[in-house]
Order: sequence, then structure tokens, then C-alpha cells
Amino acid sequence: MVSGSAAEELELARVACSSLIIVATRRARPTRSSSWSASHGLVLTLMADQAALRWTHLLTWLESRGMQTDEDHLRVYPQERPGAGNGLYATSRIEPNAPLFTIPARAKLNAHTLRPMYPNVELSAVQLISMHLCLHRPREEKDSTNALFGPYIDVLPREFESHPLTWSVKRKVQANDNRDLIEYNLLDMLPPSADAALRQIESRFWDDWKAVEGSSYLRDVLGKGHDLPAVKFDFLWGWLNVNTRCLYDDLNLGREDNISLCPIFDFANHVYTGATMRPETNASPFKSSSTLRDMTCTTLDQAVHPGQELFLTYGSHANVRLFVEYGFVNPVSAQEYAEYPGEILIDDVEEAILQQSAKDAPTDLSRWRDELEEQGYWLDWTLHSAPAPAHPSYRLLTALRLAHVLISKHGTISDWRDTLTGERELVSVENERAVRGTLREICTALISRAEDAVEALEEVRLRAGREKEGWRVWAAGNVKALWAEEKAVAEAVAESVDAGVDF
Repeated sequence: MVSGSAAEELELARVACSSLIIVATRRARPTRSSSWSASHGLVLTLMADQAALRWTHLLTWLESRGMQTDEDHLRVYPQERPGAGNGLYATSRIEPNAPLFTIPARAKLNAHTLRPMYPNVELSAVQLISMHLCLHRPREEKDSTNALFGPYIDVLPREFESHPLTWSVKRKVQANDNRDLIEYNLLDMLPPSADAALRQIESRFWDDWKAVEGSSYLRDVLGKGHDLPAVKFDFLWGWLNVNTRCLYDDLNLGREDNISLCPIFDFANHVYTGATMRPETNASPFKSSSTLRDMTCTTLDQAVHPGQELFLTYGSHANVRLFVEYGFVNPVSAQEYAEYPGEILIDDVEEAILQQSAKDAPTDLSRWRDELEEQGYWLDWTLHSAPAPAHPSYRLLTALRLAHVLISKHGTISDWRDTLTGERELVSVENERAVRGTLREICTALISRAEDAVEALEEVRLRAGREKEGWRVWAAGNVKALWAEEKAVAEAVAESVDAGVDF
């Protein structure tokens, strides 16, 4: 039976979640300890039967590791969220800066908790956790057979088909490279800045795979004749779970190894502003530095209401970084770019424009590159929408000023070097005028390129819709949003140039 107060809580949650899709209304009957309250049981009515069963198993497992899961100590529940997998929601009204739940140190998946299983394996934390997930990946709708972390592994995402790294690895590994696949089209349609960032992510992945592939442990476990391409994709699945869900956790290891995957916490979705929850490590001055710490998740400075979704923030990142790291983008309106950290990497456009300019004034631009490399300003030139006014990076201004010393003969290299040390504010008035002209030309080229790409991507998105390729419609929309961001940032910087904003 359901208590009156619990029923009232559920009704409040239903009202607050009226915009959500309730995927099932049948009551799941968990076989759990007495700490499973009536109100927690009601939460299961908002979850699909299989998801509800896995949630119940997860809580039973967490209890075995010392977590308190009664309604006073576990004040959240997961719920499928259209277009974003799962979300994390409040079970009741929760005051500001109040605890939502506490994850015991033993339940966190990290280099410390895995080390007893792999005592002689020399791998980084990312490599070790990814390998463990690879070896214990659930098959189809079955559960993981891992005795140590199986119930947690079961609630991790089952696939990452919409992540751009999956597309890139798949195209490299699979022999039947079908260029008609929409995800391959999307790879070819990425903005250069996203393509460059994705290559960096992919390089990290292959470096980690080579380290794991070369470990004697993996060879011994798999034996001879194992389907290596399949193992690569299992490792990719594990690696993406780590890359998209880990958080910094001071484990008294090397900085890159201080990471953990934390159950329940990783159900929460990201927002770039307006987060409602945060993790806090329970550090005690009486504990030794070698003692592992529990993690408590709390609300921020505003109360939350029954059924309200809880959000965290991954930090202030442009959509390109979110897309290649996590596989999604923030929806941003044109009016929000004065505050949103929109960014464009413009290395390819600047080089092309300056090479064209140099044809009219014969100049060896190799000296431009040599000087910039010597001073540490070669490449990584960017435009930014925030903080307002929209502006070019100092690296970009520095490169353009030197270019116009060499191309337009406005000033000397000695004058330019003095701007780097602060002895001069500008190379010359004429040099700065030429820099602003080239900057405006760069913005025009970026805007035109983005408009063409947005139009082409809308066709891909419509094609995916006609072919009923669900996640591909969403993925095409993400790539389209990257180009829309480039256009918005370029337009904002162009407006700053036209308005005479002093950079």
C-alpha cells in the first residue's frame, strides 16, 4: 500500500514533470531491504520496468557498500528524458545547500577500487577503468557478470552511436567503409575547429588503446584468436563512459589519475548556466592522506521542488569542446552569445587570407611563421563571443600585426616585438587599421562558409528524418548547431570591428 504522504509527493512530482514522457505506469515490485521506502517505490512508476529493476539492483549494491538509501538520505531518482537519455530528479522539496545523497568511497569506480583486481597492471586510471569496462561490458539487454561493479556497469549507457568519436573510429576500423552512412557524411561536414578537436580526442583514445592492447593482462584474458576489432569497440565503449562521466576526485595519485566514476551522480545532465547540484568530497582533517573519501552531492543556493530535474555544469566550454568530448551541444539562442563562451578556431581561414594578400605584395610568409613559432604565437588563433564585446584572441591580434609588418610594411619587426613586452601598445596606427581590415575579412569568410554548411546540414537532417534514423536526426542537429555558433560568433566580432571596439 502507498502512504498518503507518499502519494502526495508523487502527485507533486507528476505535476512538476508534466512535460516529461512517463515511459511506464506499471508498478515494479522491488525485492529490497526495509530501507526501501514507499515513496521510493513510487518513483519506479516513472521508470520502464527493466530500468526500474536495474535501479533497484544498483541501490541494493550501494547499500552493501555502506550507502544509506532511505528516503531521508537518497533524495533523487533517475528518469528517461526525451533526447537526453536519463536525467536526475528530486523526490521531494529540498532546501538550499542540502545533501541529496552520499556515495561511499568503496562504490566509486577508480584506480584505487580496481587495483586489487589488477595488482601488477601498469596502466593509467583512464586506461585501467576503460579496460575493466571493456572486459565486463553487458551484452545486448543482459546484465554485466562483473561481481565487483556489475550493478553499476548495468546502468551505464549501453552504446554511444551518436558520439562523433564512434563515427571516426568506426570509419577507421571497419573495412566496409560506407560513405553513404549519415554519420560519415557528418564527419566530413564538421567545422574545421571541431574536426581538429576531434582528432585530438581520437589521438588520446588510440594512445590509450595501444597501452591496453600491449598489456600482458589483456592478452592473457583474451587468449589467441579473439576478434580484435570487436574488442576495440568494447574498449571504445568503456573509454567513452570514462571520458563522458568521470569527475575529478583527489585520490592522492598523479593528477591525471585522480578521477572517479560515481554512481547516481552521473545520471545528471549538464547546463552551462543555472546548475542546481554539485559534488563535494567528504574530507576530514582526522583522516590520513591515504584514506579514500566519500562523495556527497548537494543542492546549490536555491531550493528544488518535487520532480524538478537536477543539473550540474561541466564548466564554461564552447560547443565544439562539448561535442567532441561528450557528444552533445548546448542549445544557445543568438541573444545569449554575449554571455555564452562561443569560440571559433580560425587557423585555416587566416592562413588562406594572408597567403592571398601576400600575392599582391611579394613577401616570404615563411618568416611570419618562423617568428611566430619562436615567440610562441603560431596557430591556435580564435574568435570569442564572450565576455562582451565579442573579440579576437590576443594570439590572433599578435599574428595579424606581424603579418602586416611583413605584407603591408606597416612598422618593423622590432616594433612588433616591443608590443609583446609591453613597451609599445601598437605597432603603428596604420598597422592596426590593416589588422582590423583583415579581421573583418576573416569574419565575412567565416559567415559565408557557415551559412553554406547550415543549409547543407538541414538537408542531411531531413534525409535522416525521412529514413527514420532517430539519433542521426539529433546528431545532424548538433553539427548544424556548431556551424550556427561559428556564424553567430563571427557576426558578433564583425559588429565589434564595425563599431570601432578597441581590442
